[in-house]
Amino acid sequence: MDPNDDQRVFIAYVTGTGASDDILHLRWSSDGGKNWSTDARSISVAKNPGVAINTLGMVGFVYQQVVGANWTTILEVSDNGFVSGFSSHTLASTPTNAPSPTPVMATYLGDYIKLQAVENDFYGIFSASNAPVKANFPSGVTYQRNVDWSTQTLLGNDGVTPVAVSIDPFFFKLTVRMPKVATAIANSGFFGDVCRESFVDEMLTVNNSGTGTLRIFNIASTSADFEVPAVLSWPLKVRPGVSVELPIRFKPVAHGSRSGKIEIFSNDPASPHVVDVSGECPSPRLSLVIADTGNLGRACIGSFVDRPLVLVNSGRCPLHVTGITVTGEFLAPEVLSWPVAVGPGDALSVPVRFQPLGFGHKTGTITVISNDPAGPRTVDVSGDSPSGRLVISGSTTFGGVHACCCADRTVVICNAGECALQVSSVQFRRKSRHWRMIHNPFPVALHPGACIPLVIQYRATEKYPRACELVIRSDDPAAPEKRIELLAYTIWDDCHREAREQCEDCRKGCCDRHRGESGCRQGYPCACEDNDDEESD
Repeated sequence: MDPNDDQRVFIAYVTGTGASDDILHLRWSSDGGKNWSTDARSISVAKNPGVAINTLGMVGFVYQQVVGANWTTILEVSDNGFVSGFSSHTLASTPTNAPSPTPVMATYLGDYIKLQAVENDFYGIFSASNAPVKANFPSGVTYQRNVDWSTQTLLGNDGVTPVAVSIDPFFFKLTVRMPKVATAIANSGFFGDVCRESFVDEMLTVNNSGTGTLRIFNIASTSADFEVPAVLSWPLKVRPGVSVELPIRFKPVAHGSRSGKIEIFSNDPASPHVVDVSGECPSPRLSLVIADTGNLGRACIGSFVDRPLVLVNSGRCPLHVTGITVTGEFLAPEVLSWPVAVGPGDALSVPVRFQPLGFGHKTGTITVISNDPAGPRTVDVSGDSPSGRLVISGSTTFGGVHACCCADRTVVICNAGECALQVSSVQFRRKSRHWRMIHNPFPVALHPGACIPLVIQYRATEKYPRACELVIRSDDPAAPEKRIELLAYTIWDDCHREAREQCEDCRKGCCDRHRGESGCRQGYPCACEDNDDEESD
């Protein structure tokens, strides 16, 4: 019975009817004897079994067998219950015909045989011929009786008288030499700082500080951040006092502090041997820097302004920028190939463009996407798109104008804004043949500070004064349509007073077709034209 597991038991027994068909069987059970395995060992022409299990779970199996003309006593030891191997020690191999009687298997070797485990070691006793032949004892022997090894003679108590060969008990001890794993690794297993997609190797020294050969069956890591070396063939064998070096790789799969355990599975009774390992995977850290709290300034429609956005990597590992997006009337820089790398402690300046589509204060957000584990970083941006500003100067009051005379006034249309002013039209609110514009240049774009004059003419042919409005349309958001009242009236002299009722048409005789200068004291002579527009609203 296993001293550490009362459900693990071994049994040895012999079957057969005679010397020729004796078979020795060794079987085991893992459930206290309810169920048994097939033969772990099956040995023909063998008998006298002994089984013991030490405190390490190693199984010792001793038996005697006829091999040729000799009786052999064999001790087998397995550390895995004879599942995949064992060590064999021939303790004695003595002739079957000495001492007499001579018939095969008639020698009285079965007087006594015993195997016992004491802690790690195996102790036993068996019977065999005491012929003083060292070749009969391959594992070595020490006699406690008097003997002459040179003549292979047993001696009596006097040390002189020869004594006949007989059967003696032989005591044996098998000292189990145990391996012991000892390890060493630099800096207590701390690999230092390693960035993602990089790695660093450290050598793990495995020493066999025990007395037996160390057999390493497997080496495993409990963490994906730490990789153990690939081994083509297990086990690795390490002699006592010998060391092997194994590379352990730290290749972090995530940022932050990483840790794991390297487990060494071996025939060391204390297996598995565990080595703690750790490392640090620093994070890149993205910081955004932009002047004037993100205010990109002022830009007119149809123009733009660029300002630098500085990407700073304040971390200890490379920063990979994979995208930059912008909302509002702002444009991100064009990048032909992502990602863009920024080294630790480095900075990269990228242009951000403000290109307004309309007037007024504009806002947007810049988002920078990178491998910073904190996620995308954003910064708010703004800008202003000023407009042109319509300003009108000049008098629009004509006063009285003598009948059939013309008077002019000049209206100056100016742009007092910061950006171009689009003046789309200047026209009278109501069409009338009494009012006209001389050389109307509109529509026209006025640059900041530019002015353009417009001459307004009044023809004094009205019977009664009526108000007229000049309508100016532009893209000035404060005054997209501006109206200016034009004030004028006709002065009728005595000469034409009687014809007033039929006036407002030179062709009806209300006045001369070409009035002299002396008659147009508040204007100048003007002629009625045949293609004048009729009055209309």
